Amino acid sequence: MDNVTKENLNGDANGKRSSRTLRAILKSHQIESTEFFENIWQKQAVCFPYRGEREQSLEVSGEWRDDDMRDRPFVEALRNGWHILKHILEQAEDKTRNSKDGIDPSDHPLVFQNRELKSPEEIQSLYGSSLYAPYLDGCSVVLNHGELLSPWIAYLCQDLQEEFPHVYANCYLTPPDSQAVPPHADDRDVFVLQLVGSKEWKVYERVPIPYPYTHEQVGKDGLPIPPPVLNGPLCINTTLYPGDVLYMPRGFVHQAHSPADDLSFHITIALATHDWTFAGIVSMETERILTQIVDYRQSILPVSSTTPQTIQRQLDQAMTMFREEITAESILSKMKQRLEKHNQRAGPMRMSLLQKARFSPSPAEISKAATAVVGPLAVPHVTYTTQIRASTPEERGSVITPADPSSPPRGLQVRESIHDSILSILDGLRKIPDGGCCRVQDFRSLMPNPNPQICDFALLCFAKRAVELGALAIVHDNNNNDGDETMK
Repeated sequence: MDNVTKENLNGDANGKRSSRTLRAILKSHQIESTEFFENIWQKQAVCFPYRGEREQSLEVSGEWRDDDMRDRPFVEALRNGWHILKHILEQAEDKTRNSKDGIDPSDHPLVFQNRELKSPEEIQSLYGSSLYAPYLDGCSVVLNHGELLSPWIAYLCQDLQEEFPHVYANCYLTPPDSQAVPPHADDRDVFVLQLVGSKEWKVYERVPIPYPYTHEQVGKDGLPIPPPVLNGPLCINTTLYPGDVLYMPRGFVHQAHSPADDLSFHITIALATHDWTFAGIVSMETERILTQIVDYRQSILPVSSTTPQTIQRQLDQAMTMFREEITAESILSKMKQRLEKHNQRAGPMRMSLLQKARFSPSPAEISKAATAVVGPLAVPHVTYTTQIRASTPEERGSVITPADPSSPPRGLQVRESIHDSILSILDGLRKIPDGGCCRVQDFRSLMPNPNPQICDFALLCFAKRAVELGALAIVHDNNNNDGDETMK
């Protein structure tokens, strides 16, 4: 197999570098990238439905396949949707749990409940470092810079950078019948790629602030959305399913809600357009030029002692310098330098992820090497086909409690709509005679009544969280993961 390197990440048979991911997205509309940039880019919101097979497996192997990623990265990421979801949650958990000095606030997982952001202290108190636990409690989980957590997402971003200047990805997990954040507009163009489940999207036709900068994002930081926008017509009103992609230019007000009977996991591929505007580049250049002149650094106060003639003379001198130093060539050169600086920081980290994916043991091999049956070390080995039993008193006592004695004991936090059903599963496992067990995928058989709000992923989250807390234990079986189980 070919090595995954920056040099051969893209390129067609003729050596022309282009994005296979963008071509796959545009395929449903049968348009080329040139038409996209001429007629859609920064102008209109468009939904690109997926026309291929949508069958996915919660127990997909997660094995990295160089040839498939090179030839069809979009389809391969979609095929591994469930694995990507589980992988980034566990990567983010490990990053939080193993960080000695804490992590950068911008990299901290965001947890929303009822459209309100929970504080890091509250998250730690309720859920510890687990990200399966807040989902079970009815929370949405947002992970910024997913391209630094998942090699599949890293590859998509690197591939898309053949067409766009700088690309990164944020990941959104939302339980059924939930909305993570209120309506708002963003300061960047985005591709919303639905990987797992479904989500209902509304994009409003009226744009309150065209091409906003960060401080102009309506619906954020106290900047209200004008009522005529929300009361006006929609330009997009649709449900995204796995493989569907929604393109939105910056400034378009939007909101999204998961259906009552389905979860949603999507990645928002961000194209940071507000960083690369003509106004922004020229402003930086004019500031750079002016601040090099000592006289221009002086205050012009008090106004009473500053004459119009003095101001005009400085303006004339400044305009002369601008004409001499700011040219079309210098602007393009500065943009190129900034892009290289951005991508040089992100590139090595992404390529490291890709190399690890190629040479790391497969998830199946890791699972066979597992020995822990309860506690945090056992959690990564809980899959949809794992056999689970009630734990023994000794196993429960072996689970380490929070180090801080003042911390309240963490329990199983479950959203109200599935609370009774989850407790019935727990009770059913405890009543199985002679230490009997049940596969996670069969947990519904322990419920006295069906509950459409309990999705397959909720069962997995419950199993993982209960094993982490020591309430349940893994029954190790090397044959657990031999076959893929298709999602219901």
